[in-house]
Amino acid sequence: MTSGSLEGWVYLAWDDDLIADEPHPRFYGHREYGDLIEDGPEFEDASDAVRWWRERGAEKILIRLDHSRYLWAGVGLPPVDSETGQARPVFSDDDPAGRPESSRARSEAARHEMQEQFAAQESNKPILMGARLRQRREAIGMSVQGLAERMDVTETWIHEVESGRTASAVTINQWIDLVWATQKPWPDERRLRSTGKFGWTAFDLLAAAEDIVRRHINSTEQPGSGDQDP
Repeated sequence: MTSGSLEGWVYLAWDDDLIADEPHPRFYGHREYGDLIEDGPEFEDASDAVRWWRERGAEKILIRLDHSRYLWAGVGLPPVDSETGQARPVFSDDDPAGRPESSRARSEAARHEMQEQFAAQESNKPILMGARLRQRREAIGMSVQGLAERMDVTETWIHEVESGRTASAVTINQWIDLVWATQKPWPDERRLRSTGKFGWTAFDLLAAAEDIVRRHINSTEQPGSGDQDP
């Protein structure tokens, strides 16, 4: 759709695209006029993006070079920023933040930060799962010895899991058994029923096991299902 003669605001922004296999930062945007929206192409250089919209007749252009506020890249004096009450700062073609190399550097830094945060979460996950298992056990007044007997494992194994040292090595089927064993009261008749075997992994295996047991219990509590084989 050709819309160079139509009035409207253009909003351009930097996207670091951290999910892509390779960083692919770019500037992209659209023009709004009434209920109509015109999408534009992607550009590696902010100046190219602004120039493309100006050539299409756009006069009201706002661009965000990073994750901060929008700059004025339109024609004429900049409008007042409603948040600050001051005139918006003006975009400059000479701003290094709009160059591809700067965008790639910011994208790499953001990706590195995201990876560090994910690694921290991953390293802390076994500790959190072990702590939640201990809370389940203590909530029903069960000792480590009692849980070990129900699971037919050693007390050392329980201690190691609850401390988080070996929680990441516990399989989904073992987590399911642990959830069954820490139900209150211990449902022997349901414990003897098979909840199936699972070979997959999940971000939080304890949460997945709790969900599996909960759905199994709900299904066995349906009217008329008590005498049926699972």
